[in-house]
Amino acid sequence: MIGKQTKGKSYRGASEYLMNGTKGALPDRGIVLDKNLTGDTPRAWAKEIAAYRRLRPSLGKAVYHASLSPADGDRELTDDEWKAIGQSYLEGMGFRDCPFVAVLHRETGRPHLHLLALRIRPDGSVVSDANDYRRSETVIRQIERDWRLTEVVPSRSQKQKKEPSMDPTYNPTQQAYIESLLAAHASDADTMHAAPSLEVAEPNERRRREYKRQLLEEAYRKAVEDTFLDQVRYVRATGNALSISTKDGGRLQDDGDRVVAYAMPDDVAALRLIELCMLKGFESIVLRGSDAFLLRAMTLARQKGLCVSPIDEHQLRIWSSICGSGGNGGAPAAPAAAEPAAKRGGLDLLAGPGKFSERLRRQRDEQEDGLPQSPVRPGLPRRPR
Repeated sequence: MIGKQTKGKSYRGASEYLMNGTKGALPDRGIVLDKNLTGDTPRAWAKEIAAYRRLRPSLGKAVYHASLSPADGDRELTDDEWKAIGQSYLEGMGFRDCPFVAVLHRETGRPHLHLLALRIRPDGSVVSDANDYRRSETVIRQIERDWRLTEVVPSRSQKQKKEPSMDPTYNPTQQAYIESLLAAHASDADTMHAAPSLEVAEPNERRRREYKRQLLEEAYRKAVEDTFLDQVRYVRATGNALSISTKDGGRLQDDGDRVVAYAMPDDVAALRLIELCMLKGFESIVLRGSDAFLLRAMTLARQKGLCVSPIDEHQLRIWSSICGSGGNGGAPAAPAAAEPAAKRGGLDLLAGPGKFSERLRRQRDEQEDGLPQSPVRPGLPRRPR
């Protein structure tokens, strides 16, 4: 068995080529033997892949492609055997739970299998590419033993990361074309927009560190579960952050002073982020995301008595349309219905062993008492001169 691996960005471009050839010149040349995506076309697959990629919008080469071909003199494999070989290879490489498509080609006279998978799992974790060429050789050797195929001893060039094409059904030009498709920028449904996020508008780094320490409080995790009730699947620590997985397939990543929403509609993301913001006790926030998200989140923030600090003129216009102008050169007025922080609950609900809420509230009272609000960026205190 001979194998070849590549990684890239565009799922749709590669799947279109595998199914229909260059620019659709070979329609229906690909035979789909196995997949865990519900769609039947590359366009439909790309839409499903887009939802997964929102879990890891910063991951560049998220698409994994592998081609498997029997060596000269090997027996003819059935479709069922090819399917089982593809499943064994993907599982051995760590792609058991990842979205994938297995496409068989027969038009060259020698059948060979293409596996196109995403490196992102449903829980947001990523399949590591460390030592993937060595792991691939180990998995292929096991496949050869299980299906009684000719063992192909890897050459020194096969052990290098940048190795020549090992698939005899492709010439170097064809292989380079597949790699160029994978490396192309994502288009249409592959296009990733920045995930909606909410950040505390606190200029004080000490206070930001306090919000990060909050993640260590067991009382805070319990409060998160109580806030979202039956919406949450689990709340799990991932490094220096909390991962909040929801039953509808979404995920919130809480970094303490910043929360990001993945794989959920804009209106749902806005609602959940604002709810989490209220729990954490943020009083002034910075929002990032699509216009639909900004409009919904700013409206909810206004209703909850939060101050929003626009980061540019575009956000300023959206916030002004919600709050109205306050006669200060077009800058939005601070929310009139804001309740005093001491009455809003938020951090006061947390009573962990570190007395986090008490310490943070005392710092706020000492540092901000008597400082007037800035008319330009509502929610941020004006620096005393």
